[in-house]
Amino acid sequence: MTAKFGNDCRLCVSTTGSAVAHQEAASAAFEQGDALAAVGILRCGIAAIVDGADGALAALRVDLGNILTALGQYDDAERELRAAADDVDTHLRAARLLHGMCLNALGMLCRYTARFDDAAGYYELARTELRGAGDEDALATILHNIAGLAHAREDARSGIEAGQESVRIRTARHGENSVLVAADLSNLGGLLFDVGRVEEAARCFSRACEIFANSYGPDHPEVAVNLGNLAAVAVAGDDFEEAERLYARAIAIKTRVWGPDNPTTLLSIHNFARLLTRMGRVDEAWQHALDVVAGLAGRVGEEHRLLRRARELVAELARISERRLRT
Repeated sequence: MTAKFGNDCRLCVSTTGSAVAHQEAASAAFEQGDALAAVGILRCGIAAIVDGADGALAALRVDLGNILTALGQYDDAERELRAAADDVDTHLRAARLLHGMCLNALGMLCRYTARFDDAAGYYELARTELRGAGDEDALATILHNIAGLAHAREDARSGIEAGQESVRIRTARHGENSVLVAADLSNLGGLLFDVGRVEEAARCFSRACEIFANSYGPDHPEVAVNLGNLAAVAVAGDDFEEAERLYARAIAIKTRVWGPDNPTTLLSIHNFARLLTRMGRVDEAWQHALDVVAGLAGRVGEEHRLLRRARELVAELARISERRLRT
């Protein structure tokens, strides 16, 4: 449906039933030369719309603005057209936000199943959408996930900048005691640890653990994650006794909350098995390593970092056992 008044004024078409009804009625009046009646009909339609997120409100405002322009009521026309532009902008931002979060979810799925190139592609598309949407929290989420993907791909250095930016955004928006900041600190700590910046990593893990414990209690899964991270720091400092204590506590929390076969639980079990190997407790390490392989095989791709490392540990322990039998 289009209706003309003068040379340039055309009515838009909305996809919302109520808005279409008002537009059709306004168009009929408009075509008969009764522009003032069309204005009244469109104003009624605008007043009747509570939520203009689907673009219906903007469509009515554009029609009204066009008629007011034709009538020479330029100030009123500009007011309506600016309001229409604002409504469309809100609609587009909401659509971009939803699209960005859908892309983020696909990226997470691909990361968990070791399709890392696909994950990187989805994350970059999501980052572009969310920058356009202007939602800094959502953008920080994508940056967090980009940093996490770098860790999963064993390319930690490439993810540090994204990890630092996510911490900066969350801290500015939510304050330094936010659990969102804690999650980003934990993520950044993993990257720093992987590139040998152990002291910086330890500070990130300790602060994250403190925030999570204060917010959720000492036995929350997020506390467990950072206990495991601190255990890795202890191993790096050859404090095996402290590392064993921290791993045991982390595994107990994760097993109770998520179960023994959850990939996050299996990660701590794998790291504990590596510690036991260094401590010479080969039989215990062997059983734990086999549990990790059994828990992941068939559920993730063969290139999944944890599964690959667990298989490597099983092979290493097999060689150690064989050498022991020979001596």
